Amino acid sequence: MRAMTGATWGLFGGALLWLVVILLWIFFPIPKMWVWGVGLLVPVAGIGGLCWGLLRRVDRWMAARYADQRIGLRERFSSAVLFLDRDLQGAVDGTGEGMRLGLERLVVEDAAKRTEHLRWREVLPLRFPRIWRWAVLALAVAVGLAFVPPYRTQGYREAQQDREVIKAQGKRLIDEAARREVEARAAELDQSVEAVQDLRELGQVLEGGLVDRREAMQKVSQLVDKLHQKQQQSLAQPSLSRLAQRQAFSRSGESGPSRQALQRQLEKLRQELGTTSQPTMQQLDRLRNQLAQAQQSLNQALQSGQPMSEEQQQALSQLLSQMAQSAEGLGSLEENLEAAMEAFSKMDIGLVSQNLDDAVLDLEEMSKKLAAIQKLQSEMDKLGKDLPEMLQRGQMQPAADRLRELAKQVGAGKKPTAEQLAKMKDELQKALAESEPYGDVGDMLQKAMDQLSADQLQQAMEAMEDAAAELEKLAQQMEDMKAMGKMLEALRDAQLKIASRGQGGDRGSNCPFCGGVGCGACMGSNARMGEKGGRPGGGAHQVREGIFSSDKDLWETPGMDPSDRREGVSTTSDEVADVDIPAEAEPWRVRGQMGPGGPMPGVPLPGLSIRGASTVELNDAVEAARREAADALAREPIPKAYRDVVRQYFDQVPTDELVGP
Repeated sequence: MRAMTGATWGLFGGALLWLVVILLWIFFPIPKMWVWGVGLLVPVAGIGGLCWGLLRRVDRWMAARYADQRIGLRERFSSAVLFLDRDLQGAVDGTGEGMRLGLERLVVEDAAKRTEHLRWREVLPLRFPRIWRWAVLALAVAVGLAFVPPYRTQGYREAQQDREVIKAQGKRLIDEAARREVEARAAELDQSVEAVQDLRELGQVLEGGLVDRREAMQKVSQLVDKLHQKQQQSLAQPSLSRLAQRQAFSRSGESGPSRQALQRQLEKLRQELGTTSQPTMQQLDRLRNQLAQAQQSLNQALQSGQPMSEEQQQALSQLLSQMAQSAEGLGSLEENLEAAMEAFSKMDIGLVSQNLDDAVLDLEEMSKKLAAIQKLQSEMDKLGKDLPEMLQRGQMQPAADRLRELAKQVGAGKKPTAEQLAKMKDELQKALAESEPYGDVGDMLQKAMDQLSADQLQQAMEAMEDAAAELEKLAQQMEDMKAMGKMLEALRDAQLKIASRGQGGDRGSNCPFCGGVGCGACMGSNARMGEKGGRPGGGAHQVREGIFSSDKDLWETPGMDPSDRREGVSTTSDEVADVDIPAEAEPWRVRGQMGPGGPMPGVPLPGLSIRGASTVELNDAVEAARREAADALAREPIPKAYRDVVRQYFDQVPTDELVGP
């Protein structure tokens, strides 16, 4: 009985506590884990009350007193138990004189007689205490309220959404930093390593979820400005600026591995291929089809459970023989096919199937290696064949290796022949014409040519070594710029996501000349294909309403006027996306479409609008208006991008057409 009471009270207390926590969760922004945690405590509280009731010892006198109260014996049981306990204690201690005759013995005997006809189930009935109804009611109400959605204000929901977006972008920046760190350390890019550390720290701050939307935007903007400033400092060098423009326009100027490095990789793959001759993809595809046909024939024979007929055996034997001939010189593939032929001659179908499976695996592995070989050969074909072609394509590392190769020929200890010197000077002369974007490299090449003409081979070798070192330095700086450009792209994507609460699209790749807007240098590669505002072969920029505002803390870009809308950027009203913006921000929108070379919209001019036949006076008035407009064009500053369009607009009505008959 006491155990049931304890369990019921435990459930009631746990249910009340759970109900209070659920009500707090509905009306106040407390973590939902509190609701689940307290809900799990309800059965624990019931079990705790049950254990308390079972483990608590009950005194005999208290039990007798409870029986007196239940039956109405007027303390007979409790008095008898008291007298018996006192008599027993005296007998144990040796100080008692035993139960005295008289009233005490009569009380004990009377209590004993009462127990003869006593029904203990009436005294201690097994039933739930009265509190169980309230416990069940509290549990039912708590379970019902657990399914009620919590009440949250619009501001709180937006803050939660911002927090989730900020955490996601922080994790994305950390992943981006990990990828860029591997690339930067492999290429020994010092500036990129520092930028990667800043990017990782920012990602950790954002992922912690301790900053709000405004603070997150400020921190991202600060790092964007820092990286952009470093990139602009690099572009301040004329050589790097010209190289970046050349690579952006040509799309082929990538300072990749040299021809020697690619050749070493190619030889390694050919050794791993393990064939006497390099197969073709058509040959491997034909073998793949033949293997599939042979496996299908074997599977049909195994599933039927009957021996193969003579025609089937002859066809399969001929197919295996053809495959073995086609795989001649292909290493392990040839060995597996020969083993399959030998097993088939013994009619060991299981071993034939196993050998064919091994041949399929070898064929797939060979196909992967052959694809890698063909890719390396394609990369080698893209490399310049000589120094001028390498410089023309912007392949600085291969050009540096070529210069070192020429320097070794000069300083090998044996004087080159006149023919070799003539070829070397001719190559350097052609390379000199392509060295203009490379800064001091042209002067070094000119110095090397002069030294070769003066037969000063040691000085010529040193000049070529210096030119190679300068090219490697430029290549490293270009890789630094590209790495920072990728990090800037990730930061601006995160900035756009945070500003639009996760609704903004990703930006295109970062361009150091237009900042991701789209220009002739990047040839529209920054505009996503298939999206609004993107088109092949031209720059574009998608303006989203609310992303740009006049809030200086969030959106101001150092060095740029707030009203600067970048010349040449065309935006239509259909391309404006709806996103939420801060209440304190004032969005601006570019209405209409106006771009260089496009049609000029109609501009209403002051004065009378006259229709009908023209007269001499009207013609004179038009001429005066045209002269005044021309003077206005000369006086008023008109952007270069719109001068041709405006001039065409005012010149579209010739004078002779205005004169009537």
